Amino acid sequence: MMQEMKGLFTQLPDVLLTTCDLPDEALMLFIRLYAQSKFTYILHSSVRKIANALGLKRDKVHRNLKVLVDAGLITVEGVEGVNLSTYTLSVDALWELNTASHHGADIPHWTNLPVA
Repeated sequence: MMQEMKGLFTQLPDVLLTTCDLPDEALMLFIRLYAQSKFTYILHSSVRKIANALGLKRDKVHRNLKVLVDAGLITVEGVEGVNLSTYTLSVDALWELNTASHHGADIPHWTNLPVA
C-alpha cells in the first residue's frame, strides 16, 4: 500500500554538498530558491519577498545573491520602475561545475533520471 505524500522532496546534485567552493549560505540560498521556484528554475520576486519567505534578513539574501551571480549560477533581471526581479537559476552552469568536479567521469544528468 502506498503512503500518502506529505510534502515535496528535492533531489540535490552532490556538487552542491561536496565539491562546490561557494559559501554554505550561498549554496543554501540556491537550494531554497530552487524550491521556491517550484522547480522551474525561474522566480519572479524581490529581495524583500525572498527574505520574508525564507526567514532571512534582506542584506544576507542580497549578499548571497551576489555570490551566486558572480559564480554564474543565477542571473537577475530587474523590471524598471517596479521592485520586482526575475531570478533565473542556471542549471547548465551547475551541471558544468558538477561534471568538472567528477573529472569527466560518466555521471547521469539529474534532470534525465527516471522518476519512480
